[in-house]
Amino acid sequence: MLINPNGGTSSGNKIYGNTSGTDSKAVSLFGGTYSTSEIKNNIGTVDTASGVTVSNNLPNTTNPQFTNAAALDFTVGSGSPARNAAAVLSPWTDGSTDATPTIGAYQYGAPKWVAGARSVGSTIQAESYASSSGVTTRSAGTGTVFGSFDGGDWVRYAGVQFGNGRTMFEATLATEVNYAGQRFQIRIDSATGPVIGTATVDSTGSFNRFTTQYTPIVPTSGTHDVYLIALGSGPGVGDVDTIAFTRTPAKVDAERADASSGTTTASGATGAFVGSFDGGDSLTFRSLDFGIGRTSLAVALAVDPAYAGQTFAVRLDSASGTTIGTMTAASTGSWTRFLTQTLPITSTTGMHDVFIVATGGAGIANIDWISLE
Repeated sequence: MLINPNGGTSSGNKIYGNTSGTDSKAVSLFGGTYSTSEIKNNIGTVDTASGVTVSNNLPNTTNPQFTNAAALDFTVGSGSPARNAAAVLSPWTDGSTDATPTIGAYQYGAPKWVAGARSVGSTIQAESYASSSGVTTRSAGTGTVFGSFDGGDWVRYAGVQFGNGRTMFEATLATEVNYAGQRFQIRIDSATGPVIGTATVDSTGSFNRFTTQYTPIVPTSGTHDVYLIALGSGPGVGDVDTIAFTRTPAKVDAERADASSGTTTASGATGAFVGSFDGGDSLTFRSLDFGIGRTSLAVALAVDPAYAGQTFAVRLDSASGTTIGTMTAASTGSWTRFLTQTLPITSTTGMHDVFIVATGGAGIANIDWISLE
């Protein structure tokens, strides 16, 4: 991981529990000042700086004794010095079978995690409601679904986590063509609480053919009880298998920009990247969701040392729109070595078109992806 304040100040960074298995460096800190930041429990060498608390890291000079690094299995073996050496930072260090947690991404003895979070934005089995009125369950879909969802019926899910903002409701459901077009409300906190969205159920062809349908919701954060309430008085609004509250992905591959000017695309990095990014060139990403507030932009880029130090601007809604941040691209060692660099941006909410505009000379950077943080 690389943090680059571009000569400014970066604060509040919490870098916990990373394993640098193929690179000796776990955390790099570039030009600028830092405050109220922490780097703990990482395998790999980490930089130090004033304003950054550094502890419980395992440098690359100490063999972490990975289970099978050649097969990219970076869990640690029974004799690893990473065991019983981490700071306790729940929930990130939960799951260790030792008295003290393990340094790195994997807790010793715990099941190996796979990519994807289970908390906010994750799938909820629809039949796992806390209480209900009028519905029944049956075997279908991914195992069990709820049905008999008729006008006036409702289900309640307790303590649903919306994190720092969700803008979309997803439901995997089924209904026949004769019952299509009926609606249900999505309310929070009580059966008469605020309506954050109203879903209209499209036909899936039968009550046994489940598809995912999407409904925009009022941006919502925090933890709430959620009520799904069938409207009207008709039967058969839909059978529901799973639900989820999500948001427009914050991370976007650069080559998937909606528009570009002056750039090229080549194979490499995580699949493809944008190159030939020179002064005056631009990338356009339409309708990115800043939710209830984003304050930084992470960019995976590669820069040859001879071209380092050039800049590009991040602008809203047009190529000449409001500038919310400017990145000074630091060297990554070569045009093919991609590292993540982060720049602070003006706190921004809602949906915006984002323009990445090159303000330097030739060869500013190769770009793999961008991500709102």
